[in-house]
Amino acid sequence: RARRRQRLGSRGLWASMLTGGVFLAVALPLVWFYDSGTAVSPLVVAMLVGAYALAYNVEFEVGPGLAVARQLVFVPMRFLLPLELVPLCVAAGVMLGNVLELLEGRIRLERVLGRLGEACYSLGPVLVLVAAGGPAPGEAAVLVLVAALVAQFACDFANATMHARIALGISPRVFIRDLSVAWGVDATLAPIGFLAALAAVDAPPVSYLLNLG
Repeated sequence: RARRRQRLGSRGLWASMLTGGVFLAVALPLVWFYDSGTAVSPLVVAMLVGAYALAYNVEFEVGPGLAVARQLVFVPMRFLLPLELVPLCVAAGVMLGNVLELLEGRIRLERVLGRLGEACYSLGPVLVLVAAGGPAPGEAAVLVLVAALVAQFACDFANATMHARIALGISPRVFIRDLSVAWGVDATLAPIGFLAALAAVDAPPVSYLLNLG
């Protein structure tokens, strides 16, 4: 938390540029070259991004970083939005989730912009669902759902350890202990998010907002 008020050093800037660049290198081609054929209203997109921003601010301190209640909205996002838009919507939710802290002066602007790479974790699950044919929540095999969660952890590990190594000099071997706690939070909240996605199939999409209660 103390680092949020500090100027982003050259190592932190380089780490943020690298992880953000990796995210865009995958997320943008996904939008350009993949079409899920799913139609969604801009209102639903806006509400999901807004809900993600709210969930993003439910924080659990884990070692040198934070775990957030992202699964409550991220899992429904994967089934309610076109898959190709999910990573960019996650990135938008991350940016929006930092606005309040930015306005209150609790974080520097360059640190907010440097958090784009935090959306890297969303790439793995989306690519798994794309490979599985973009199933509806009621049609998704358990193996696909487990593979999506494992892919999320793999992308999260790659992004977080790369950033921590470059920006803070923390060894991935040390950081894995803290990440495992964050993954425990994700694994616990993922079934709740999936139940919301199931409910949203036969109800208004905004039913996912019940998660935030």
